[in-house]
Amino acid sequence: MMSSLFTKMRQFRRARSLRRIMSPLDLLKLERSDGARGVARIYLRPIGREVLIRRGTTDLKCLEKVFVANEYCLPFEMSPRVVVDAGANVGMATLFFAAQFPDARILAIEPEGSNFDMLKQNCQGLSNVTAVQAALWPEERQLHLSDPFSQEWAYQVSSSESAPSISLGKVPAITIGQILRRLNTNRIDLLKLDIEGSELELFSNNAYQWLDQVQVIAIELHDWLRPGCAHAFYSALVSRRFVQEIRGENIFVKILES
Repeated sequence: MMSSLFTKMRQFRRARSLRRIMSPLDLLKLERSDGARGVARIYLRPIGREVLIRRGTTDLKCLEKVFVANEYCLPFEMSPRVVVDAGANVGMATLFFAAQFPDARILAIEPEGSNFDMLKQNCQGLSNVTAVQAALWPEERQLHLSDPFSQEWAYQVSSSESAPSISLGKVPAITIGQILRRLNTNRIDLLKLDIEGSELELFSNNAYQWLDQVQVIAIELHDWLRPGCAHAFYSALVSRRFVQEIRGENIFVKILES
C-alpha cells in the first residue's frame, strides 16, 4: 500500500513538472494508459516548436533531463558560436542549444540509426544545425555499435579489437580534427559529451592535440559503465587551468587561458 502511494506521488510530481513545458493533451499522448508504443508529436513551450517522442523508450527521460531539470543551462557567461553535441541521441540537447544560441553553428553527432532518424526529424528546418551519423573517437576508423542495456540512450561503440559479442553493425568514427575542418574553424566554444564511456578513449589518446581549441566541455562521465573515464578526463586536464561546475549528471569545465 505504502509503495503504491509513493509511486502515485512520484507520478503526480512528474506530471506536474511536465505540464510546465507542454499541454495536458500532449502529456496524455506520452502517457497513454494502454501502454501503446509509437511516436507522439508534442509542442515544447521552452523552444516553441514541435518534437517527436517515441513512447515507451528513454526519449522522455532525455526530454526531462534537458527541459525539466535544465541540466544543460550553462553555468558560465558565454555566447558560443560553435557547439558540438556528441551523443546527441534524438536531439533534445541540440534543440536546447539551438534555442539558447540561435547564432551558433551546431554539429550534432549520433551513431545509432533510429536515434539519428529522430534527431534529423526533430531538428528539421533549423538552418544552424547539422546532423552527422558517426561516433566521436580519437582516430578515424570503423567502430562496432552495441546496446548492452537495450535502452535507446545507452548505445556504445568500440574498436574492432574490443568488439562486443553481439554487434549491431558498424558506424564511422569522427575525430575532433575532422570536426574542426568540417566547420572550418580552429575553436569549439562548447563541446557537449554524452558518449557512453567513449570518453575513456577520447581523453586517453593525444587529447592534448585539441584540448586548447575547446573553451567549455559539458561531459557526463560513465565510470559505472567503464571504469577509468574520470581518470582519463582529469589526467588530460591536469596541466591546464580550469574551473568546474556540476549540474545533475553533467560536469561543466571551462578551460582558462594560460
